[in-house]
Amino acid sequence: MNIEDLKKRKELMENNLRQIREKITIDTQNALRIEGALLDIQEIIADDEKKEKEEKEKKEDKSDKKVK
Repeated sequence: MNIEDLKKRKELMENNLRQIREKITIDTQNALRIEGALLDIQEIIADDEKKEKEEKEKKEDKSDKKVK
């Protein structure tokens, strides 16, 4: 290989590396967004389960009061 071919190859490799770094950055940002969304969903589910449990307990308390 001559020097010109090596320079072209080096330039292509540098461009590829730059593009890969950009893609990694974007993928990392997307992964963090997905992780945040999953945490939000988990919180919503936990809150909903808590509300359902509280409502069930209230109904049971009312039923117990009526029986007495």
